[in-house]
Amino acid sequence: MPFFLKDPHTTQEALAHQANVSFETRGRDPLAWQGYALTLREGARVLWDHVNAASDAKQTRERFGLMLVAMMLAGLAIEVLAKALLVRENPRLIVYGKWKGSTHNLVSLVARTNLPIKPEEREVLSQLSGFVKFAGRYPIPTRSEDLTPKLEPAQKGKWRGIELAPGTWIPAEAPAIFEDLFRQLNERLEGTR
Repeated sequence: MPFFLKDPHTTQEALAHQANVSFETRGRDPLAWQGYALTLREGARVLWDHVNAASDAKQTRERFGLMLVAMMLAGLAIEVLAKALLVRENPRLIVYGKWKGSTHNLVSLVARTNLPIKPEEREVLSQLSGFVKFAGRYPIPTRSEDLTPKLEPAQKGKWRGIELAPGTWIPAEAPAIFEDLFRQLNERLEGTR
């Protein structure tokens, strides 16, 4: 549906300039990012609560798909909050109508905020990255390689382990680890940590 301008002399270039100013103003506002992160976190919580409220095994199976979406929302919440911190430190990440340094790799993003990451947090962040990239949205990633587990190096006298591909496993402790990481990032953003 078209809208009609009051000024008949408005040009496409003027509209593009106005959009760019709005883009950079909102993009450089850490509080705008934080607001989205809080909303995404709440969406993840609602879905986790709904799945956990299942009264029997049949309901749990029926609601499993919602767990995938909850993981995606949790990953997006971490991504957006980490980007809020990065934008606060360097507003020039938003320049010339583009976001510089975009990634869905949550381990990398959180590391760039200088928040120390424990091994169990790294594992959850890695899995959440996979849910953001594909598992919360599609049945498959864009490439089969993204489903391939990685073999750990062989060690004499030990079984070789594998690292599951991101987005293929939901650790039981994922919601609690997510909440703790979110809290830490949010405290840093609010300047209380």
